[in-house]
Amino acid sequence: MVQRSSDPPDPHRPRTYLEVPQTFGLRPAKARGDLPPDGRSRDLREAAMRQHVVVQSVRTLMAHQGLNQSELADVTKIPRRTLVRILSGETWVQTHHLVTLGRVLGTSLYAVPRLEDLTFDTTWVGMPARSGAEDIKEAD
Repeated sequence: MVQRSSDPPDPHRPRTYLEVPQTFGLRPAKARGDLPPDGRSRDLREAAMRQHVVVQSVRTLMAHQGLNQSELADVTKIPRRTLVRILSGETWVQTHHLVTLGRVLGTSLYAVPRLEDLTFDTTWVGMPARSGAEDIKEAD
């Protein structure tokens, strides 16, 4: 069955948050614009786009190292079906999978940004948006 962007997203399938779900992890893609701009839909859409970018990195590193999905599954000890579902956007990646994939591929796929690079959206509590850099200055 072909997923259409007009279908409601399935919260258990990250690929359904992309305009063209079939492009998940394969090439640059856009998030769906027809979802509410706040709340859970916003968070799931952002998480799906982050996983999409991570999968693109994993695929690039696999190609660079000459690995196919079966070989990567063997080396990482991630069940092949699980790895295929992660790479196709059929399931959410778990943190321990990010750590394992990063270790095997020689990079960090679970990088935490520096506080000063973050912008915090606090408008939901009636406060203006703040940057991490502002929080650092206040702490000094």
